[in-house]
Amino acid sequence: MPTKKATRKAPGRLASSLVLKLGPQIELTIHAGAKNRTGVTADLDDLIANFQNVVDEPQIHYKLQDYCGERFFVKNAGVGSADVYKRTIEGSADGAEWFVEYGAHVGSLLANLETLFRPSRIILTGPLTAWFDAWSHSMGKTRKQHLGDRLVHCVEVKAPKGIEVVSATCKTKPQKKRHKAKR
Repeated sequence: MPTKKATRKAPGRLASSLVLKLGPQIELTIHAGAKNRTGVTADLDDLIANFQNVVDEPQIHYKLQDYCGERFFVKNAGVGSADVYKRTIEGSADGAEWFVEYGAHVGSLLANLETLFRPSRIILTGPLTAWFDAWSHSMGKTRKQHLGDRLVHCVEVKAPKGIEVVSATCKTKPQKKRHKAKR
C-alpha cells in the first residue's frame, strides 16, 4: 500500500518585530503588527536555559540570565561586562573568549526566538549592546548554525545613548514575497 507523505505548511509570521533588551535583566517585547507600537513585554530572566544540565543536576538552576545577561560576565569572569570589554581591548585573550561564548549564547537565544515568532526583524538593545562588536560574530555564526537556510531575519542594534555601534546589522537573505492569486 503506497504511503502519502505528510506535508505541513509553514505558518505565517507571529510577530513583525522582536525587541530583545540585554543587560541586568533580559526582556523581550513582541510587536504583532506594523501598527502595534506598544507591544507586549516579558521578563525572560528565569527561563531555563540549559535543559540537559537541569536534568543532570536538578539542584542547580540554569537560568537565561546566567547565559545572556550581565550575570554571565560576573559569574564567569568575576567582573562586569564593561571591565571584560576593557580587558579585551587591551589584548586579553580571556576577555575575548568570554565574549565569544556570550555571543554564542545570544545567537542560540535568537535562533529560538526566530523559530518561535518568525519576525521580520529583531532589535537588540540594552547595556550589553555597547560591546556588540566583541560578540556579534559568534552570535551570527551560531544563528546560522542553528537556522541554516532559514536565516532570513534582520538584526538591528540600538546601543545605549552616547555609544556608537560598529556592526549594526547582520546581513541576511531577503525573504520571498508570496503573491495571492486573483480569483
